[in-house]
Amino acid sequence: MRSRCSSIRLPLNISENRNTAISHALSSYRGSGVHHIAFDCADIFAEVRRAKEAGVPLLDIPLNYYDDLAARFDFDDEFLSELAYYNVLYDRDAQGGELFHVYTEPFEGRFFFEIIQRKNGYAGYGAANVAVRLAAMAKSRSGALRQARL
Repeated sequence: MRSRCSSIRLPLNISENRNTAISHALSSYRGSGVHHIAFDCADIFAEVRRAKEAGVPLLDIPLNYYDDLAARFDFDDEFLSELAYYNVLYDRDAQGGELFHVYTEPFEGRFFFEIIQRKNGYAGYGAANVAVRLAAMAKSRSGALRQARL
């Protein structure tokens, strides 16, 4: 759901896979709820730089994701390196709209923030990157579990 001006968006997500963050929240916390909040910005790299400097734990995106971007889009190496350094995910729609987005690591294993920048009328939610985000979050969650056991 979104407002007419698109400044407020409420995506409603569900997953049948029991290993996703959404499914985990539904089963562990007895129902649905807010699992993340996204903040729009005008310059994703400046905002992520500020977040990193403030010590915000950002979700690590595997480097092979950026190899895949290189195969899909005609980006120069410098731009791909910047995306990878800041863990920025990227999507482009058929009309040339672009989405840049970054996630924090989950807090308490269930809630996270997203920083996004939309360009040229991109109206979607980055569906092309969902599998990458979920895999990165699962890896982060398993790493946190290992640390808790030590």
